[in-house]
Amino acid sequence: MYNSVLAFILLGAKVDDLVTGGLGPYSFRIQGELYHKIGSLCPVGGQRPQFVQLYIHDTKRERQNRHALMPSLDRTTSDQLLTMMYNINPYVEMFKMARDMMATKGAPMDLKLRLIASQTKDARRYNVSTANEVAALMVGNGSETVDKRDVVLVQQAGPFQRISKLHVEYMALHYPLLFPYGEDGWHPNILVNVVVADADLDEDHARESELQRKHCNVIMAEFYGYRLQHRDTDGIALLRGDRLRQQYIVDAYAAIEQNRLKYLRLNQRKLRADLYQGLQDAIATGDTSAAAIGQRIILPSSFTVGPRHMAQNYQDAMAICRWAGCPDAFVTFTCNPQWFEIKRALLLGQ
Repeated sequence: MYNSVLAFILLGAKVDDLVTGGLGPYSFRIQGELYHKIGSLCPVGGQRPQFVQLYIHDTKRERQNRHALMPSLDRTTSDQLLTMMYNINPYVEMFKMARDMMATKGAPMDLKLRLIASQTKDARRYNVSTANEVAALMVGNGSETVDKRDVVLVQQAGPFQRISKLHVEYMALHYPLLFPYGEDGWHPNILVNVVVADADLDEDHARESELQRKHCNVIMAEFYGYRLQHRDTDGIALLRGDRLRQQYIVDAYAAIEQNRLKYLRLNQRKLRADLYQGLQDAIATGDTSAAAIGQRIILPSSFTVGPRHMAQNYQDAMAICRWAGCPDAFVTFTCNPQWFEIKRALLLGQ
């Protein structure tokens, strides 16, 4: 709830309230697609400011406006978190620049704020973002060259727009408490840093080992898997995020799955999908009516939980049973989360 009050953008998803509001341990589950959306810089007349608009519109009553959104939150804690955001978050500084420009006498009414998706600094290193790196103010008719992944915020009455999952600040804009410094997220141009275990290998062997990788850039699943591991050199706000951490994991998983599905949809020819679209495949799936057979998106067996992935795993399991025999027992094990061995492995506050 504190994160929602401070977030710059809206998280859109169909949340399963039967799970999130039930008894037992907290769970965050969604159905369908998940996306991040952002609105205009200023609210339409008569509407209450929300998300990014709270940092720009009516800043004299900003704390009261935030408290009115969620009166159940502790006001002292909310004020302290907001003060922290103003001190260290680069996006707050950026929106303050836009606010000051709009407050200037004679300022143009077509002011736009562009969130740049490109990445120019060394992406293989941990870097704290600054206001000069994450955005650029621009004034004009919108005809300037803009990357399709960039987000351009108009001053007022602009429709909510989706933020691309390829945007470097896709996560930082919605989770300011997990990434208070506006840390960079995943983007397609992060290079793989190959670590050679044998110190005796020369530079040529190291270069050959790097070329043998299937891809030269870090994929989205690898990046989020890296972020969710504990390291003494990294911050632990994400690992201690409790319920917000669960939401972040669901958000990341949804982004990975949607990115995979988009790749499959746009690369059907590379996957030789025409080999699957025969009459035999249609009958096997129950499409006996010719009118029901149209353009399809084929999910290969490499796509987890896809129909071909499930069928392949089932056939592998039956082959093992045919060779080794049917399983004799199915063993389950239940443990107590209050055990000393479990509590000893938790971080302070978990």
